[in-house]
Amino acid sequence: MNKNWERVAMVGLAFPFKGGMAALKNKLAIELQKTGKDVEIFGFKKLYPYFIFRKEEKITDKAQIEDFYNKYQLKIHNFSKSWNPNTWRFTAKLISSRKPDIVIYQYWVAFLAVVYGKIAKYIKKNNSNIVEIAIVNSIYGKHKKIQKIFFKYFSRYIDGFIFLSEKVAHEFNELNINKPYLIVHHPLYDQYGELIPKEKALNILNLPQKIFIDNEPVNIKYILFFGQIKEYKGLDLLLQALANTDPSIHLIVAGDFFQSENVFKDIIDKLNLKDRVAIFDKYIPDSEVPVFFSAADLVVMPYKVVKQSGITRIALRYNKPFITTDTDILDIIADKVCDTDFIITTDPMEISKAINTFFSDNPEDKIKAKKWVQAQNILANILSWEKMITAIDELYKLNNKNVFL
Repeated sequence: MNKNWERVAMVGLAFPFKGGMAALKNKLAIELQKTGKDVEIFGFKKLYPYFIFRKEEKITDKAQIEDFYNKYQLKIHNFSKSWNPNTWRFTAKLISSRKPDIVIYQYWVAFLAVVYGKIAKYIKKNNSNIVEIAIVNSIYGKHKKIQKIFFKYFSRYIDGFIFLSEKVAHEFNELNINKPYLIVHHPLYDQYGELIPKEKALNILNLPQKIFIDNEPVNIKYILFFGQIKEYKGLDLLLQALANTDPSIHLIVAGDFFQSENVFKDIIDKLNLKDRVAIFDKYIPDSEVPVFFSAADLVVMPYKVVKQSGITRIALRYNKPFITTDTDILDIIADKVCDTDFIITTDPMEISKAINTFFSDNPEDKIKAKKWVQAQNILANILSWEKMITAIDELYKLNNKNVFL
């Protein structure tokens, strides 16, 4: 009998948690539901104890929460606390009782290896026919040795992996773990609303359209730094770069600050950028995402660490040009453009040069910018959720003895 997978259990951050990890989990669940799968998400009640992380982890607006559940009809059970083994056992028992065909874990940080490992071990022990796979954003970073140990423990109970970049696959191969894997790059986010005219977006955000330079009105060109503000994302580098760009170029910063805002205010004051930087220190709900991207002429992501950026996926969905450091985009686009001035290092001078080149009126620079935008348009057609679901299907069939390949 050719048994297909219909019942799906997903483990990881989910709504109403903020941030990219939850957004990825939510969107995959939505796409799986569209194919007719019966999906349940088993998430976290709390990811960090309050004494470690004092910012609000979740969306608290009741209207936003109600709107999400009404729109997507997802079944989400947020029971686990990362530091409480009793909640892991409860979640594992609940998943086992549902008898899913497949369990999909979302792995991005080492301390979850123990949580996931215990859950996966319990499920495997009670029903060896359940296929368990993991979608992996990252295996290790600064603390490489201990993170390797954690991941190896987790991998004992996992039947296969999906890695979101070649870099993560390379990390996996260094561990000599004999388990199947596939590489599927982070798909696009297309769940947000449509763009609106730039003028309307600027009015909503209360931002000016023009600036006077030498007593002449000049259109302001806006660059956007979007999403949670964390140290590795390089906002400090972008501010330093902004000081060396044309004064008609302004910056919109939109997202929760997960580090002291004073660090950036000091840079802004020191470099005399106060009139060129607009900061929106808050979680940006789905309904407001199109407003910020409509206001922007260019999105900049000067990340200090190679990551799979969800922000690039929003930019691609909106056909918004972007400048980025060596994120996973370079893996995907390498054979589409031989050379580009818009994939940069973390040197502020190089970032400023890329921004100035993009907005330049010089004919050669215009050609460079046009080619880069064309390459991005090709990218938008590559990064699909269909490929992700196909990869899950391949790993399921590879690991399920009741399926004829």
